[in-house]
Amino acid sequence: MSKIEPNTFFGCDLREVTIPANITSLGNGAFSYNKNLTKVNILSDKITFEGFAIFGGCSSLKEFNGYYTSEDKRCLIDNNVMHDFAPAGVTEYTIPSNVTKIGEWAFIDCNRLEKINLHDKISIIGSYAFLNCSLLSSVIIPEGVVSIDEGAFYGCDLESVYSKSKTPYTLRNLAFGEYDVETVIYVPTTSVDSYKVYMGWSNYADNIVGYDF
Repeated sequence: MSKIEPNTFFGCDLREVTIPANITSLGNGAFSYNKNLTKVNILSDKITFEGFAIFGGCSSLKEFNGYYTSEDKRCLIDNNVMHDFAPAGVTEYTIPSNVTKIGEWAFIDCNRLEKINLHDKISIIGSYAFLNCSLLSSVIIPEGVVSIDEGAFYGCDLESVYSKSKTPYTLRNLAFGEYDVETVIYVPTTSVDSYKVYMGWSNYADNIVGYDF
């Protein structure tokens, strides 16, 4: 077997996982919702991350070791895309500097995460990247972002969003949740009018106000 199929170990009672050297592919949710999983060891350097939320919902996960892991052992990163996060005990997190895309479902159900720090090299926030991060109340979107994909912050209780770019960029469906949310979206004062009519942003037009960054 060289591929771990989608949902193969979904909801099991695994405590530690080792991905052997012969594995070349990991499918959607392959190890998701193993609530007692604390440690993942990756011995293969030939993995294709075909799926998303491979370790999603593993609320006790503390560390990744081996290939594709970040220096702090909290992330799985391949080709500058962050795929998974080890959330146990983390209330604030800074995305590693080599990440340019936060992958789909990367932070799903990280319901203790209160603050996320994004850097200027990030260009894409993937679909449902922060799904159900219910304590995440505010986020600053740096100038480098060119796309926030579908439902990226759906299920978050966002009180405020700060978008620093003077030019509106791609905003997919329900990026900040339902369109009747009370989230205040701050954009550069000189750009308010352009944001309010831009595709995607126009759905949140009543929430958009000016801010002098």
